[in-house]
Amino acid sequence: MHSIRFSIHSDAHQATLLGQCLETLCRQHTPFEQGLIEDIQLCILEIVQQIINDNQYAPHTQSISVTLMLESDKLVVDIEDQGRGFNENLLQVILQSSTILDPLYMDQTLPDQAFRFFLLKMTMDRISYRNENQRHILHLEKNFKILNSKDNSEIHLGKSNRQQEGLAV
Repeated sequence: MHSIRFSIHSDAHQATLLGQCLETLCRQHTPFEQGLIEDIQLCILEIVQQIINDNQYAPHTQSISVTLMLESDKLVVDIEDQGRGFNENLLQVILQSSTILDPLYMDQTLPDQAFRFFLLKMTMDRISYRNENQRHILHLEKNFKILNSKDNSEIHLGKSNRQQEGLAV
């Protein structure tokens, strides 16, 4: 199992290094197609940017910890911070919604955080959020193999949920 941990101190320039590392890790050690790697990279960087934006006026510098782990069957990403945290109710509403957002035709009134949550929902296979010891932890997983629930056959290996639904550009 490969594991990499980043600590970002509310600096968008450091997030760029995270994106490059994530891309290299996925390209070299996963079956993901380039389009899916870019989708995952976008999701992670958007969430990190949201945390940076939310904490930019905090009295103390808040660090963001991002852990990238490769397990035998999936990529796991944990994003932790001690800042304001996410709107947990909004996240749950979006995760439980059957609505599929097409970014090309999105409603411009959608809040930034909601748009980022929709990106996560469309790209990742498992999303959970919890508060633990004054830390906010967003746990994300992307499986290497996507199983068809009807016959358990492998389909769309390495493609994002958006690519499978024909929404990818």
